Amino acid sequence: MVLITGLVVVALMLSGAKLLPEQHPMRRWAADFLSRRGPVETARLAGVVLLMLVLGTLTLWHA
Repeated sequence: MVLITGLVVVALMLSGAKLLPEQHPMRRWAADFLSRRGPVETARLAGVVLLMLVLGTLTLWHA
């Protein structure tokens, strides 16, 4: 589940890198981030971060 969620984020990063103008800082950041790490490692990292955010939000909501 974490990897699938992360793959969605990676897909969004790749599409943003293709759709944004070449000089845009987010495009350069996405390209550099993906080139330093592979897409699978980036997906795992994004999935874990999103999972932590969701669980933290649910914890605060139920508190």
